[in-house]
Amino acid sequence: HSMPSPDDPLSDLKLDATDVLLLVSLLAICLVVNNIIQKQSWPIPEAISTILVGIAMGGIAAAFPEVNRNTFQKLEDLSAKQFMLVFIAPIIFAEGYGMKSQQFFDNITRILLHAFLGTAISTLVVAISLHWLPTPPVQLSMAECLAFGAMISSTDPVTTLAIFKEQRLAENGRGHLYYSVLGESILNDAVAITLFGSFVNLVKSGEAVDGQVALRILLEFCGCFLASTLIGVAGGLATALLLKTARLGAGACEGEHFYFNVPELGVTLVMAYVPFLAAEACDFSGIVAIMFAGITTRHYAHFNLTQVTRQIFLPTVELIASLCETYVFILLGLGVFLMRRAYSWPLIGWTLLACLVGRALNVYPLALLTNKLSSGPIMSVKEMHMVWMAGLRGVIAFICALGFPKQEDHQDYLLCTTVIMVGLSLVVLGWPTAGVLRCLQLDSSVPAQEPRLPRVSWSTMPGSASVRGVSQRLKKLLMTNDAVAEEEINLFEEANGGTGAAPAVPPGPAPSTAMGCMGLGSFDAGRSAARWSAPGVLGTVPTERMSRLSARRTSMPCRSSRMLCDM
Repeated sequence: HSMPSPDDPLSDLKLDATDVLLLVSLLAICLVVNNIIQKQSWPIPEAISTILVGIAMGGIAAAFPEVNRNTFQKLEDLSAKQFMLVFIAPIIFAEGYGMKSQQFFDNITRILLHAFLGTAISTLVVAISLHWLPTPPVQLSMAECLAFGAMISSTDPVTTLAIFKEQRLAENGRGHLYYSVLGESILNDAVAITLFGSFVNLVKSGEAVDGQVALRILLEFCGCFLASTLIGVAGGLATALLLKTARLGAGACEGEHFYFNVPELGVTLVMAYVPFLAAEACDFSGIVAIMFAGITTRHYAHFNLTQVTRQIFLPTVELIASLCETYVFILLGLGVFLMRRAYSWPLIGWTLLACLVGRALNVYPLALLTNKLSSGPIMSVKEMHMVWMAGLRGVIAFICALGFPKQEDHQDYLLCTTVIMVGLSLVVLGWPTAGVLRCLQLDSSVPAQEPRLPRVSWSTMPGSASVRGVSQRLKKLLMTNDAVAEEEINLFEEANGGTGAAPAVPPGPAPSTAMGCMGLGSFDAGRSAARWSAPGVLGTVPTERMSRLSARRTSMPCRSSRMLCDM
């Protein structure tokens, strides 16, 4: 492509529009193909089908010599910058916002061990292996090996988790397996990317790795992680306070509580992105910041939203995250034919072996240690096999590879190696998950394990009194009274499997159809009465507020039902 004229910055707009049209068209094709595959019940994961579409289009483009390969190179260079700055934020925020806190704390010991210590083990295994084993024609420095080890240790078990959902593992008594894999993948992304950033700085500086440098990197990692966490938590609290004080969802009448509120949704989406930008601007980890912003926003700001906004906010974020992931998988598929060929089969072979060994050293010893130390459910050896298989490589590793320092053309070799690793892990480890579950007899329903000690929660952790006091004061400061009541109802429902005590159903027509296709008719009058009158749950909530919120849940204007169905 020709450079834009200094006198006319829009001179290259037509060529840029062509590139964007290419990607948007491929994105639409992938969405249609994935929808057809899902409707036909073909056992092909979305990630694999998306990569195959990218490979097919890349092959067609490569077959014509007039295709300008600089187009892919430009997309590759832009992705390294834009994805790390823009597109990765909704992916991580959606993971943090969608995390169920109780299941997370039930498996907190296992999740933290695998995410922190396990990622460090995997990084060191890969780095030491590649540094001391021959990988002609490229010889990596120790700093490059560490950066690549951290990058390739980032897991993305999206295919495995999708199959876990299809097999209803959480509902069949194996929730500890599902949430352990999910929780590890969320924190693992943050840890791996933060480590990758520290080692990349080491590569750029050209310093030799010794004990003093290792200690400095460890301290920098801890400081960066802590500061980023504080920024994320502050961002989530600020979102809650803004929603409470601005009252964007407050309408003139009670019925407006159920209408689609564009300003409220827009402000919440924008505020979700602020902690990421703030952390990046301060040279901290935006990934860590936005992950904890998602967790904090869900805890303090979620119930400040009106009811309809609550129902559509997470699906909206997940839609944006899904489009971003699809874009990256398309780029990965295109790169098979269009990126610069720099394959080192010894490098690929040793990397594959090191990743498998590193994952095994991550999973089995730490899982056995967790069974001894943790009060949570015990993980069987068969379930450990599934956790080992869930160590897929995905979009995070690929995007980090795009941003690897370009020194001595090593980036091309590492990028090609990463593409092979992502493809192999999806096909060999992700795709057969359903079959492996059947072979290991993990697809059958079993009684849910109860923790061996009282469940881990804010009320049972060390210093629980002060933590609970701070949390309650924050709720009083940041949440409306109605939001506090709604959250307590929701917690009571979750603790009782979504049902309340057996109530006396009040007279009158059943409002179960009021919510139309959104499925909110489950908030029937009987359950509402049970929730509001549950002893010991909402004793501090005034009766008139209970009645008002109960009326909100059991009646919705027909106009709103039609509008939501049309959506």
